[in-house]
Amino acid sequence: MGKVEFFIKCIPPKATAQQKGAFYNKALGRIQFFKKKDVAESETDYMTLLSPNVPSEPFRTAVRLDVCFVWPFRKTESRRVRERLLVPMTVKPDFDNLAKTLCDVMTKLFFWTDDSLVADGRIRKFWGASPGIHIRIEEIDELNAFDGIGEDTLALLGVSDFSDNPPDGGGDLFGGSHG
Repeated sequence: MGKVEFFIKCIPPKATAQQKGAFYNKALGRIQFFKKKDVAESETDYMTLLSPNVPSEPFRTAVRLDVCFVWPFRKTESRRVRERLLVPMTVKPDFDNLAKTLCDVMTKLFFWTDDSLVADGRIRKFWGASPGIHIRIEEIDELNAFDGIGEDTLALLGVSDFSDNPPDGGGDLFGGSHG
């Protein structure tokens, strides 16, 4: 089964594809959209940062994508906060917009044949001491499709017979046991 994992030491781009510009084109009688300069620069930055890590062959089957963005601590963070190493980032950009921009660029670079192959994904964003982007992509098959999904969640989804394909028992969809 294929797997790609790497860390890019950088300050991750913050501009996302959602930040488009628009204007009304009188000649065409409709609104036209365009990429703002900072969005185009973000995409170029991603292309440069990701290109050394493109797999020799693109993924062609379902994949699990795990991405962790870490931006440098803000200057206002106290020493006590900085000692925690990672602090959840609760300001823009939104995690789903980060994912969209990143996946679009990874598709252009042929990490996979189409970003619709990402069947399972996790995007995290933090403030931290070691800024960068950690990316892990792995193929999903019948043997690992339930990894990370707890029995309670599977039961809610109507999957109740684990005898042939048991979940890993490592908690629920959110990465831990709640009990």
